[in-house]
Amino acid sequence: MKLCYYPEKNDERIISGETGASSLGGLLALLYDKKFKGVKEQIGLNETSSVLLINTEGDTDPEFFQSVVRSPEKAKF
Repeated sequence: MKLCYYPEKNDERIISGETGASSLGGLLALLYDKKFKGVKEQIGLNETSSVLLINTEGDTDPEFFQSVVRSPEKAKF
């Protein structure tokens, strides 16, 4: 959620709830978690891949959303 809300460089901001951000979370796990290395290789995911993520939800819980995007710790991946 935080990575969508605070994009890098000139990317557009995306308001995404927990479920909406899950596709990005899954992609980041494939990219950076060593336990998924075999899966990443099997599907051919690499630095030249193009990936389409679908955000299925926006800010459906405003209080929780604000607690996540305004928390001081940096988004981790």
